[in-house]
Amino acid sequence: MKAASVPEGLKRSEIRKHLDEYMKEVAPEVGIRNFLMTNLKIDKNGFKWKANVEYLYDKLDSEYASMEAVEGLEYLGDTILIGGANSDYIKWDERDEDLMTEFFPFIEYVNIPDAGHWVHAEKPEEFLEVCSKFLNSQIQS
Repeated sequence: MKAASVPEGLKRSEIRKHLDEYMKEVAPEVGIRNFLMTNLKIDKNGFKWKANVEYLYDKLDSEYASMEAVEGLEYLGDTILIGGANSDYIKWDERDEDLMTEFFPFIEYVNIPDAGHWVHAEKPEEFLEVCSKFLNSQIQS
């Protein structure tokens, strides 16, 4: 979704509804659509993405997205991986955990119940609690 046309003469609230409807095809979950729309900005020419979507789209399948770039490297500090129990993207299978442990030997997995992939947006209090606990443990050690 690099571009969407918006009919002229719509009020801002109507534009938001129009874009929400347009985005349903690629982001069926309302929480994800709301999060994505926080990355839109308006200028004299209309709406644009704050991020360089063109660049991200072009580089998605390139060497920038390859794990080979970090092969053999590891981070020896404490690490936390926070995920939502209902995420369609995090499967928490043994193969992935083995791969993550290869790069982050001291990783801790935290699975937040009733949250999807955008756990920080869907369960912000629980997310902040987990982050605070982890960060405070780093200060004390």
